[in-house]
Amino acid sequence: MKTSRIILSLLLMITSAGLLYANKTLQEETKTLNAKSGGTLYVNLDPSDVRISVWNKDQVLIKVKGLEKDELRDLSMYDRSGDVYVEFESSYGWSHDAKFYISIPSKYNVDIKTTGGDIYIEANITGRMEASTNGGDIDFRNVKGDVIVSTSGGDIKCGDVNGRLSLNTQGGDIRVGKVTGGRADVSTMGGDVRIDDVSGGLDLKTYGGDIDVGNVGGSASVVTYGGDINISKVNGDVDMSTYGGDLALRGANGHVKASTYGGNITLLDVVGSVEAKTAAGRVFVELTPKGTGRNRIKTSSGEIALYIPSNAKVTIEAEIEIDGYRNRKYEEATYKIYSDFKYTSYVNDDNTIFAVYELNGGGEKIKLETTNSNIKLKKLVK
Repeated sequence: MKTSRIILSLLLMITSAGLLYANKTLQEETKTLNAKSGGTLYVNLDPSDVRISVWNKDQVLIKVKGLEKDELRDLSMYDRSGDVYVEFESSYGWSHDAKFYISIPSKYNVDIKTTGGDIYIEANITGRMEASTNGGDIDFRNVKGDVIVSTSGGDIKCGDVNGRLSLNTQGGDIRVGKVTGGRADVSTMGGDVRIDDVSGGLDLKTYGGDIDVGNVGGSASVVTYGGDINISKVNGDVDMSTYGGDLALRGANGHVKASTYGGNITLLDVVGSVEAKTAAGRVFVELTPKGTGRNRIKTSSGEIALYIPSNAKVTIEAEIEIDGYRNRKYEEATYKIYSDFKYTSYVNDDNTIFAVYELNGGGEKIKLETTNSNIKLKKLVK
């Protein structure tokens, strides 16, 4: 009986608390503040969702929904010298349904911080944009200005950015349009990344996901710890690596470094030099050497195909290592160096097939290495 009374009392307390909260009327607050084109909206919330829109007025309109009456005292909205400040920190340490809807001039800077909630910018803006949330998605349209955005747990999606771009999420996908007028620094602890184009340099990293990038106007450093990488043309050096996946590059002007611990490597239309390495996979390279780089292409298990112009001044060393027991006649028929060029020297012993090709008198060195597979040297025709 005693236990039953305790349980009944607890149920009554829970029910009473629920009815008390249900009877509380959530408030709506609206305020219009003076603004100046080129000013800044400062938003600091703990916590809340934020939606930003644009209108053709030198004013900022703020609508707040979902606050309890007691929480209105924790809300502060004011303007100062053309800038607008919106601050909210619930005395309870949390807020059930707080949502902020803010309209700003189209030429206005934005600085938004929320400890928990989504951030949406529903129209194009001209100005610097900073946004961060400790738990939520960030979604915005085109921005003419520098962008710095971070979330501790959510996706980031943005349109075109005409300025420098910095995006970081601790767990989510990233989708970006075209980045012009600045460099792009992008990272996620776990998710896929897709970027249309970058006019400047690119530094991109994900700890688990696929990467798909369009053209890059400068150098590119692209890393994933588990996924495929696909890049269009890069007007500069390229450093791309994955710990488990395929690598593909459709053009570069500089030194290309590509490595994977398990996957294929495809490097097309490289003008410069190449270092490519995979632990298990084939390697396909189109290379026009500049005469000053270092080239090494290696796979521990897979075919190597190198396409190179017939007028290139290079020295190619091609080596096939025979691993394990060898039946000579069988291996000779199975593993070969196929070449459109005449070799300078050719050695075929019990453990190695090794050939040297000095094209047009020799020059920049290119080393090719594989195990238990073939090597192909072909003329590159453009």
